[in-house]
Amino acid sequence: MSSIKNVIEVTVSAVALLAVNLPTPLVAQLVPPPVTDDAPAAGKRVRVTNPEYAGSNVYHTLYLPTDWTPDGKYPVIVEYAPNPWGPANSTGSVDEPHLGFYQSAGEGFIWAVMPFIDTLADPDENANGWWGTHPAGVDGEDVAADYTKIGLIDILENYGGDGASVFVTGFSRGAIAAGQVALRDQLADAWLGFLPHSHYYNISTRNAPNRYPLADSIAGRASFVSAGDRALDGGFFSSEDGYETLRDHLGFPVEFRELPGVGHDQFWIQDDASATSLAIRQEMRDWLADTIANRPGTSSVAGNVTDPTGNSLAGARIQSGDTHWTYTNASGFYELPSLVDSERLLSVSHPDYLFLEPSQTITIAGADLANQNFAASAMVPEPSSCLLVATAVLLLASSRQRHHSI
Repeated sequence: MSSIKNVIEVTVSAVALLAVNLPTPLVAQLVPPPVTDDAPAAGKRVRVTNPEYAGSNVYHTLYLPTDWTPDGKYPVIVEYAPNPWGPANSTGSVDEPHLGFYQSAGEGFIWAVMPFIDTLADPDENANGWWGTHPAGVDGEDVAADYTKIGLIDILENYGGDGASVFVTGFSRGAIAAGQVALRDQLADAWLGFLPHSHYYNISTRNAPNRYPLADSIAGRASFVSAGDRALDGGFFSSEDGYETLRDHLGFPVEFRELPGVGHDQFWIQDDASATSLAIRQEMRDWLADTIANRPGTSSVAGNVTDPTGNSLAGARIQSGDTHWTYTNASGFYELPSLVDSERLLSVSHPDYLFLEPSQTITIAGADLANQNFAASAMVPEPSSCLLVATAVLLLASSRQRHHSI
């Protein structure tokens, strides 16, 4: 018995020793999926073109997370691409960026990369360099902002994007666009937070806060500003200027991280990056979660909607701004979060009901608003039977006329 025991012990020891000396198994790295022309689906990254650019070469990329379902609700990260630049292995294409993918770890967030557009091309096409070329009097930043707004609304309406949790990120030119494009008047209201990496709004000189005419449009919302090594990244000082502007001159909540050993580069965030870089990536993920939970710089509006008899009305749409809306629940209650301080129009609609007062002006001023109520005044009239009969007669007459003309 003792000899068998000895054999077992020796065998176990040998296996344990072998296991100690085996190479560590390689863990598969998380990588963005390739861009395809497939239909949007969970875990896919596809090309999408806004309807007004149908037939052109303009498109953005849309990634639905691996845990996406048609009835889910997901925060959104919008990213802008850098300029073409060889040392950073950048081509300027919307197919290339991946900050938003790694910031979200590929799940839980919808991620889209929006284009800059060259409207002087025939047909229109994505502009790889800066804001594209345009006819005299046309502002490329506005063209890009208009496209982004329409693409973002599509994501919110059709893919479960959460309009209360929309972020903008980008590297280099993309970081500059996070201010010069994302803060245009038609788009500034959309964002809950900002993550510019390596540059900040404008190529600037140090201690020049007047170089940021759009920075106050952030209106107290949170930012996570990052850059490479001070000695290696040409965008570092611009990023630091932006951080100091938000912190010292505007008093907005902002984090700043320097990535040791990293130059002007967008690949620092991948799984094979240094331990320090990966720790900062995790801080970005934690910051995203915290910003969604606490929504700094924003307030909510809430209330009830009733039908003409005074009963709770479910399914009423409450909207304030182009990208902020919600629906009443079974109790007729709604809450619309992530609204920045401003005077705003709050409106209600319902497919089955009319409202004598379908909108009201509200003022968000650093505090939530309650009891912003609406009351439906009547049901939407159904088509009368006479109208239905007349329509049928016209259709029958038209059919007979086509038959005799054959």
